Order: sequence, then structure tokens, then C-alpha cells
Amino acid sequence: MTLDVLSGSPFLAGKDAAKHLTTNPLRCGECNSLCSECDSSAETCTSCVSDSFYLTKAQTCEACDVSLTGCMRCNNDNSCLLCDDGFFLSGRERCVNCDASCETCDNSDTCLTCAKSKYFHKDACIDSCP
Repeated sequence: MTLDVLSGSPFLAGKDAAKHLTTNPLRCGECNSLCSECDSSAETCTSCVSDSFYLTKAQTCEACDVSLTGCMRCNNDNSCLLCDDGFFLSGRERCVNCDASCETCDNSDTCLTCAKSKYFHKDACIDSCP
């Protein structure tokens, strides 16, 4: 426990809790549960807890649109920036399924790694070596 620098009141400073600094009085506290960092109030986020949330212009954290199937990271206009394994990012900023033989892929025609029991050959995943 530490003393508040202005009022001398005690406040908690747990090292694992996200913190914010309020301006009146100057006091530390926990951020909103969706913020990993916040500023001036618990509700004014400066970063979000995970990539499945994005920071709005109003400095709140919003969840990515659930219709963004396979999306690992989205931006503030709810377009996908990074896809989960098994998906690739299409030109429309949406995640599209890789071919079933691929574990990861760059596009619908190019595997980067293969699904189990498949062999990588010439940017494709095949059942047996040629």
C-alpha cells in the first residue's frame, strides 16, 4: 500500500492490475477490464487487452466483429489485419479459409505449411512424395 501524493490517502498498487492516473486528486487505480492501459480515467483506454479488441476514436475498447471469422487482429474500422492459422487475408480485409491440405497459407493457391500427414512440395501440400 502506498500513500496518495496529494491527499495522503492510501491506494492499492498491485503490480498485475492495469493502472490509470486520475487527475483530481492524483490517484492510481484499475483500468476498465477491456483496457490494458488507460489515462485520466478508468474508461479512457490507451491500449486494449488483446488483439481481438480495437481502440475507438473515443478511446474505448470494442470487440472485433464476430463475423470476422478467422481474424486474429482487427483495426478500428473492423477490418481484419491478421488471420489465424488456416486462414489468409483476402484483398477485402477478410480472412478466407486455406485449402484443407494447408495448415497455413498466403492465398488460396500457396501453402506455407502443411496439415498433418501432408508433404510440402512446390508451394503445395500433397499426400505422398513424388
